Amino acid sequence: MSGKLPPDRVPFDDEKTDPGIKQIPSEFLEDEITDPGIIVVQPGNSEADLISASTGIPIDLGVIEDYLADPSINEIMVNDTRNIMLEKAGRMIQANARIETTEALTKLSREVMKLTDLPFNPENPTIDLSLPDGSRLNMIGPPLTRSGICITIRKFPKRYSMHQLQQLGTFDERMGVFLQKCIAGRLNIMISGGTGSGKTTLLAALSGSISKEERVITIEDTPELKLSLPNVVQMYTRPKMGNTEAITQRELLVNSLRMRPDRIILGECRRGEALDMLQAMNTGHDGSITTLHANTPRDGLARLETLCMMAGLQNLSQIAVRRQIAASLELLIHVERVQGGKRRITKISEITGMESDVISLQDLFHYEFIAKDPYNKNQTKFGDQFICDGYLPNFLDKLKLRGIEFQPRFFG
Repeated sequence: MSGKLPPDRVPFDDEKTDPGIKQIPSEFLEDEITDPGIIVVQPGNSEADLISASTGIPIDLGVIEDYLADPSINEIMVNDTRNIMLEKAGRMIQANARIETTEALTKLSREVMKLTDLPFNPENPTIDLSLPDGSRLNMIGPPLTRSGICITIRKFPKRYSMHQLQQLGTFDERMGVFLQKCIAGRLNIMISGGTGSGKTTLLAALSGSISKEERVITIEDTPELKLSLPNVVQMYTRPKMGNTEAITQRELLVNSLRMRPDRIILGECRRGEALDMLQAMNTGHDGSITTLHANTPRDGLARLETLCMMAGLQNLSQIAVRRQIAASLELLIHVERVQGGKRRITKISEITGMESDVISLQDLFHYEFIAKDPYNKNQTKFGDQFICDGYLPNFLDKLKLRGIEFQPRFFG
């Protein structure tokens, strides 16, 4: 076993009993540009139908509908009248079709506006929607854009199993077995990565290892997770609409603690709910999982620390937040889009505690791409390489108490 001692799991002294929502100071919000919620468009006869919110009549998005129906296309970007760009099989390409005139683009935007009762005009120049199949649509126009209206659609990712992700090369067999046992053993996990790196896809696949006997609460801005569990409650945030106040992830998270969850799955940490999530992980909700935007695992911890400070609690020190992170999280999984647009787990790291005032990490697995050397005819190993770093995790004893063991040479 590693010589480092596991962190003491002690209550967080600054907030033991207060279930209320604290007001987030405005100075913490200046750099946070993500929305607290998104409008969910109701489906028609099937998830593929796009129906007007006011008349119930199907709407026509023209060539956009063809791209929505193409399973190989992940993202559709209408860059005003200049072009339509597509992300297909991990690569950015230009579509054959285009919208020739400003009038045609305006007509397309009016069709989009039929999906919701919200206004779209110079006073309200942005719209965020979740389409019935889960795809996310953003439309923005003048005066916030110079060339005209821009429409971006990120399609709902196909649900993959762990076996399918392994076949796609996201990780190797040993990493897959390790992660499934960590989920079954109820470790607290954070998945980090950049935009479009596959964080939610991996989270959905990992959920397949959750026991059907557990009660699971999921909290998301948009409905992306579809868990095939009998005792699951899926909750979604609500944006501010007219006189109706927004309901944030933090409010849903606090409410979920009153719903007797075994696990809480937070689709993505964005603001002060990060602190509440750590509190839940450290007070009996083992096996909770969340995702977070970051470029490296270490950057993920730094961003998580910043989000916790946005909770707005007085006398909340930096070192107290770091101790809470070290006492709550156990495993970090980092995913990236590598060469060719492929998505790979590039690092799996264990949080081993605190060293002085720094959270200590121990890498368990990492990814390397080894290029073939044309001058070395004897080179036999090249391409994707998933490497076990050879360290024994501190949490093996915890997993053993829950009936989960690894072969002696598993980490060799």
